Amino acid sequence: MNRKVIKGLGIAVIVLALMACSRRPEQTANNSAPVVQISKNKAEARESTTDQPTTAAQETTSDTTRNANNLAREAIAEIEKRKNVVLGENYEIIIQAQTKDSVDVQVRHIENSNTSIYGFFRYHANDKKLEEMDSTTGEFKSVE
Repeated sequence: MNRKVIKGLGIAVIVLALMACSRRPEQTANNSAPVVQISKNKAEARESTTDQPTTAAQETTSDTTRNANNLAREAIAEIEKRKNVVLGENYEIIIQAQTKDSVDVQVRHIENSNTSIYGFFRYHANDKKLEEMDSTTGEFKSVE
């Protein structure tokens, strides 16, 4: 064989070997870390709070956050009721988007070390309407 061809093949093998060795385990995605945690244990939630003086701006923010949390809880309760499922510790609930009267929720099912998508939901508080996204078309359809 030609000396240039052998030299080129040798360089290609070395480059491929270096590329294969360059991936480190800590560079992999860690999807097991929860994004949003909503505690259903009221005692646990109370223990983590402390009494401190608040300003008017903080009170407004607290009211907004409290209403947002209530809307998310309401949406989760509707998903459990209409889909006939209990979203316990084997489920991860991610609030993707939220307005004052609607919330988009992603639910993932965690089993062993695998995570699969259970569904994407949109809940409208005004008319108590729950919609689930069709994974092929991306359209939201009403859940009865």
